[in-house]
Amino acid sequence: DPISRLETLSINWQQYLFDTVTKLGARGEVRASIAQAWKNDSINQWTFVIRRDVKFHDGTPLTAKDVAFSITRAQTDPKSQFKSTITAVKTAIASSAHTLTVTTERPDPLLPSHLGGIAVVSEQNVKSSPDWAQKPIGSGPYVFKSWLAQDNLTLEANGAYWGGAPAIKRVKLLNIPNSSARLAALLSNQVQ
Repeated sequence: DPISRLETLSINWQQYLFDTVTKLGARGEVRASIAQAWKNDSINQWTFVIRRDVKFHDGTPLTAKDVAFSITRAQTDPKSQFKSTITAVKTAIASSAHTLTVTTERPDPLLPSHLGGIAVVSEQNVKSSPDWAQKPIGSGPYVFKSWLAQDNLTLEANGAYWGGAPAIKRVKLLNIPNSSARLAALLSNQVQ
């Protein structure tokens, strides 16, 4: 579940499965992602335009309703570790299938940047499947195949990814906690 861990390893692994509302570039600039455009309508209100060509891995279209659900869930779910990143958000409402209106409690000029950490999940999938986090369905560049806790995560390229199919077709992310073992695996070409 992308809201349950606000730490680097989990975020790095989850970025392959889940798109975020916005993205941060190498220099900290806010870039389009699921939200392709946004504007600050008034001191406490923002409008985000959601891409029309995004589908979850199960083929379901991603809508502004899913984005609003993801923001609200990150803010209100007791297990969420992302609450501190969006404290100014009062409401996130889908005003149409591809338009999201976010109202804040106070002015937040960095809101688009703060939303760069919010992974978008399928409202329908989360609500209808109690074990959805065991076989997550995102909209990211890779599709979940298998996971062995504390060991590895196996992913396959999402050929229908809105940003273009990834060049690498299969990825196995390994958890090698010991730094000497990591270095040895790298030097012996066991990992890249």
